[in-house]
Amino acid sequence: MKKSLAVVATLTLSASLFIASCSRSAVPNIEIDGNVVKITAGTHHLTAEKKADLSEKGMLFGCDSYPKQNTYFTGSMSYITMSRVEELKAKYPDFYQCASPGASEAKGSVITVVLIPGNSKVENKIRQMAGVYAKLDKRVVAEFKGIQIAITEYKVKEGGEEVTIPLQNITPMPHYLIEELNYQEMSE
Repeated sequence: MKKSLAVVATLTLSASLFIASCSRSAVPNIEIDGNVVKITAGTHHLTAEKKADLSEKGMLFGCDSYPKQNTYFTGSMSYITMSRVEELKAKYPDFYQCASPGASEAKGSVITVVLIPGNSKVENKIRQMAGVYAKLDKRVVAEFKGIQIAITEYKVKEGGEEVTIPLQNITPMPHYLIEELNYQEMSE
């Protein structure tokens, strides 16, 4: 009896480890203490400063998700806030079309950001939203909440050593730590 329980326990543990190793979520471990944000994702260790609370809604003009890998972010998006979209629509109803006279004005309103998921639900929604956007048959509007952060220290463990990454080597795009995300397709 004890032997069969041990075999069952071993098989259960092995299956759990296998499933965990195959699912490899890209959601980092995040600790927030006041304005200090610490992010650990695999061998990546970041310290950041909270810059602002976020609660925005915007029309997407770009959206990508990246393969589940050893990194702290899941994707990126380019968007124009809905208040600015409404202003542009009032002047140029077809502003989102390249041939529109409003297209060049719209380009100056695009905000491009790095997306860091605050939980697995947001990670999945980033990937789904990128897939919907990639179809490009309808406009996509994203609504999100979280915080904007600025990285102050970035270290990566390589070959047993921790290497500091110079801050100038990090993309200059704003980094958004997203806690809530919803999106919807819009008809034009």
